Amino acid sequence: MLMMAMLVALPRMTLAADRIETAVAGGDPNISIHLISKKAKSASANSPVLMLHAFGSPCAEAFDLAPGLSWMDDLSEAGFTVYAIDFRGFGQSSRPEAAAPVDRATDAVQDVVAVIEAIRKETGAPKVSLVGWSWGAVVASMVALDRHDLVD
Repeated sequence: MLMMAMLVALPRMTLAADRIETAVAGGDPNISIHLISKKAKSASANSPVLMLHAFGSPCAEAFDLAPGLSWMDDLSEAGFTVYAIDFRGFGQSSRPEAAAPVDRATDAVQDVVAVIEAIRKETGAPKVSLVGWSWGAVVASMVALDRHDLVD
């Protein structure tokens, strides 16, 4: 019965957009940032969206869990090209040197700016919208304050 209740409570199922996985140089040349993206399902003038995960939750688990449970699919279906990164030290991004903190907010800001520049180069968009969850929201706000020229 519990399983039936869980199935009934599932959100509407959206068709999963094709996920593209790449690596982008971070703010430090020795750091590689894992980036996943899903293209907008229809032509749109919407700014690209970059999603920033919480501390301890890699981007795929946070934003692209499964079809019907994916914020990335929902945004793609709504006409946005959407990206998500693993912060350095998380998921498939490079690990910091031994004994260094997993990630410092200032390092994360540099990495996010580098990723935004790569997204702008790929899409031709002048600015990128940021969506941050928990610690990702802290980093997003720091980027928006420091580099408001890059962020919607």
